[in-house]
Amino acid sequence: MVVDAHHPIQFPRSYAVGDQLWTLYSTVAQDSMEVHLARTDLRALQPLGRTVLTHPDHNLSAYASLAISPDRVAIAFDDDSFGPRTSHMTLLDVSQRAPASSISATQPNAMFADSTSASVLWNPLAQQWLILAAANNDTYFARLRADGTLIAGSSVSLSATRYYRGCGETFLWTGSEAVALVRSVAQRWQLLVINERSHRIVELGLPVAGQLGEASLSYDHGRWGVAWMDDEGAKVSVVTDEQTHSRVLRLSSGDRSAGNPVIAFARDHHVVLWTENPSTTLIRRAFVTRDGTLAATDTFATHPTEHQWWPHLAPIEDGRRLVYTWQSGQTQALLWLSE
Repeated sequence: MVVDAHHPIQFPRSYAVGDQLWTLYSTVAQDSMEVHLARTDLRALQPLGRTVLTHPDHNLSAYASLAISPDRVAIAFDDDSFGPRTSHMTLLDVSQRAPASSISATQPNAMFADSTSASVLWNPLAQQWLILAAANNDTYFARLRADGTLIAGSSVSLSATRYYRGCGETFLWTGSEAVALVRSVAQRWQLLVINERSHRIVELGLPVAGQLGEASLSYDHGRWGVAWMDDEGAKVSVVTDEQTHSRVLRLSSGDRSAGNPVIAFARDHHVVLWTENPSTTLIRRAFVTRDGTLAATDTFATHPTEHQWWPHLAPIEDGRRLVYTWQSGQTQALLWLSE
């Protein structure tokens, strides 16, 4: 499946919303970046329409993520329309999933000033949204009611720890609490665990070589898959009990020709995608077992002339399948469903 755009795109990400796939991406046109939404029928694999979610005001709007409640879809993104970069969240009614030429959203709520990497989750136990962002070396999160209004006193700033969202997901709901992958100022991986009343930081103890880069997080019944970049290349490890990790698997060399590691869990294994650039960027794939053993690797996407980059993975059908999304060339996002 192909999502075409009229301008160069960045950071395509697809999510299952009912019987549709919603693909979010940013376009780059002169000095403006806007967040767009393209919808695809999951059964017929036919496009249903697209719309611009942010205002074409020659300011930057990018890095969108999505979460779903029974009644609404929340989209978090970064925007600098009102001065410094600010995390925003907007809500859409689920009833608006039907085919239409456009989708109207609520006025975006500005959340954390001078912040980036906005992500959102739905907490079904408390019937609340959780929104997370980063600024400098601090991590911010807040709880919002189902209608998107901020719950008084729920906004928290954590110093000396940094939330960073790359191409993959790094803010997940486990069924009982929310967990984000963060890093300390000493360049060590941590988990920020948020429940209805409190939060805590868990040190992962993963060995890191030099400077940390992008990362991604997956979840499987109490086990965490962590894929990341450091000076030795793209790596992956499975963390159990939030503290014990499997042997770290190096997926690429450390010459900085690799990047964009993403990980997700489906059926009985973790899938990892990352980019490599021997001559033109291609996407490699690895299958990792529940205990952290490398089962197989292959080349997932390549093209003789067009770069393949910015991969994203998302579970669909209750984790039985994955939707792969990546950018091909300048103006296309490609979607592929696993068996």
